[in-house]
Amino acid sequence: MLVRWVWLVVSLSFCDGNDPFSVVVPRAPVYGLLGSSVTLPCSISPPLNAVNFEVLWYRPQEGHTPIVFYQDLEIRKNPRNPQYQGRVSLIGGLDKGNVSVKLENIRLEDKGEYICRVEKTDEGEEWYDEATVSLQVKVERSAPVLSVSDVGGGLVNVSCESHGWTPKPSLKWTDRDGRNLKNLSTDIFTKDSEGLISVSSWLLVSLSASDWLSCSVGFSDSSSERKESRVLLYTSTGLNGSERKETEYREESWKVAFIATLTLSLLGIVGVGVYCVLLRKGLIGSKTKKTEGREETQILNEVEEQQPPQPQTEDTPHQPTESTGGNNDHDPQRNQTSPPPAVFLGRDQDQNAEANHNSSPPAETQILYEVEEKQPPQPQTEDTPHQPTESTGGNNEQDHQLNMNSAPPAAELQQVKRFKVNINIDSEETPKFFRISHGGKDVRCILPKENHEEEERKIFTLCEERFSSGQQYWELKVKENYNQKLSWFVGVATDEAERIHRIPFRPQNGFWVLFYEEGKGVYIRESRSPTPLPHISADLSVIGVFLDCDNHTLSFFNAKTQSHIYTFTSVTIRTSLRPLISPGIRDIIPVKIC
Repeated sequence: MLVRWVWLVVSLSFCDGNDPFSVVVPRAPVYGLLGSSVTLPCSISPPLNAVNFEVLWYRPQEGHTPIVFYQDLEIRKNPRNPQYQGRVSLIGGLDKGNVSVKLENIRLEDKGEYICRVEKTDEGEEWYDEATVSLQVKVERSAPVLSVSDVGGGLVNVSCESHGWTPKPSLKWTDRDGRNLKNLSTDIFTKDSEGLISVSSWLLVSLSASDWLSCSVGFSDSSSERKESRVLLYTSTGLNGSERKETEYREESWKVAFIATLTLSLLGIVGVGVYCVLLRKGLIGSKTKKTEGREETQILNEVEEQQPPQPQTEDTPHQPTESTGGNNDHDPQRNQTSPPPAVFLGRDQDQNAEANHNSSPPAETQILYEVEEKQPPQPQTEDTPHQPTESTGGNNEQDHQLNMNSAPPAAELQQVKRFKVNINIDSEETPKFFRISHGGKDVRCILPKENHEEEERKIFTLCEERFSSGQQYWELKVKENYNQKLSWFVGVATDEAERIHRIPFRPQNGFWVLFYEEGKGVYIRESRSPTPLPHISADLSVIGVFLDCDNHTLSFFNAKTQSHIYTFTSVTIRTSLRPLISPGIRDIIPVKIC
């Protein structure tokens, strides 16, 4: 028994001491960006020379069908797995035990597990080991693009679009006060050929409901995991301050008119009811009187007080009646009858007395109420103070309204222009194939190329001015009326951004830029793929740029039509921002500072 235990211990020691190597891979998942390349790490320990080993990479769900198979000093082709051909390769370093592979042009279906297997054959003995690497595919999602269109009646249609999501995200609308407007929106989700999801949403809101709206897309409520954009309603629709007040005034006017109409209707109903009650009680009645065989119906209203007859004086002119033909001697009884009193609404006692004095008695004695509907104009005398009317000027409401209506059609942009600053192109930041002229106020390309993507050097210049707080506005002329500009780029860049080699103009690289290229139109780039702005005409000539450092926003305007183009939100400032200008490298037409 003792001999058997000794033999077992010796055998195990021999086996452990002769394990030639083991395969080592990272425990955590490896992340790769959709469309880019990624390295799946794998090595052997100790770091032996693996040039004469066999290296096999395969996916467990596909059996042992290799995606890479290294044998006899070469990589074997595998026609049974064509989706990886041309996309996967060993990165080198086999002599140091590095058997990692590089996967290019990552697709969504590449997500999952990969097995790295290394095998050694030595003097008829075989030894192998394998380990599993997990790959996660990340998708660079686009920020929401917002647009606003006026539909009339004080309402606007606000739309929001975002692309490149997986799995299905959630979309959220909020206003300035943080209220959730999800119940007012209509959302549509679509999937493209690569399995990526796009979301579109729109809603109708009142211009007076909020100054701005926010649209955010993501998988959770955490702000760090959501993409958000905001839009200013009045700036985007081109409404100025007076138009905004006029819109709000119209919205309030119909409410006041409705309440007034309802009140008058209720008063009318009450009045009819009171009249019916009085008529039923006999306080208001009718009498029928026969005169010369005819029956005439007269409505008699009770008069509590009657004025006494006015005495006839020499100064009082004689007023003839219709029945006497101007001779009262034929009817003395009628002469003794004083004319009925006349009641004037809205007049004082002296005016009523004068009206009674000048009134003529009717043909038959009847109790009548005469109601004056309009006062005669009062003569202007020196003792009468002049009363100004609404049309005579002064500080009245009508003049104020005229002043509001005479405001320029883009008061919002006019307010932004108050922050206009003087900027100058920095010659030290200008590439050699650009030329500055007119005292640093315009720049052009002197060696144009057909495709700027082939240029490895930077294709822009910066201005000397640096901004880190407050508001600044400047204008750039990107096109003359008589020529066709093929490309231009304008915006801002951080002081820390790469300024030697060419890198993508994206916010994560320190660039917030508005682009134009013939064939592509106007677009922005907040992710790997450009986001077109189809509602913006390519026939732009003067661009207004408004940088609000305090609110971290950058807005672009069409200075000719005085309309809004696009606003970047969350513009980060580490030290300072500098105006960026590029005339492109496809033509020799300059971009000018206005």
